[in-house]
Amino acid sequence: VDFIYEGVTKSHKEKWEDTFLAFAGRDDLLSRDEYRLLLETCGLYGDSFGPDEAEAVFAKVCKPSEEELGPKGFSKAIARIAKCKGVKKAVVLKAITECAGPQRHADYGLVPGSGDGVA
Repeated sequence: VDFIYEGVTKSHKEKWEDTFLAFAGRDDLLSRDEYRLLLETCGLYGDSFGPDEAEAVFAKVCKPSEEELGPKGFSKAIARIAKCKGVKKAVVLKAITECAGPQRHADYGLVPGSGDGVA
């Protein structure tokens, strides 16, 4: 054997889709609120890109008859967000893929009895 098997690596698309699906929930579509939460949690808001610009991007990539984004629409949003921020798409993708996912409640991820404030 000339190599060591390290498992299957995920592509960038698969990585950002994991984050997308974590925020989308059961319906696999991002609502406006889920989209805003994703952007905020991933740290994408800044001086050149805020909630107003995020809303404009959402409206632009969302189909007129729908109020939710699927993976294809979100992919388009990623490119538009990068353009608004004046950065390469890879920078936005990195922020999204490194995101831990939505925090649904204050004690999310804390272990009971570990001394981190959870009984």
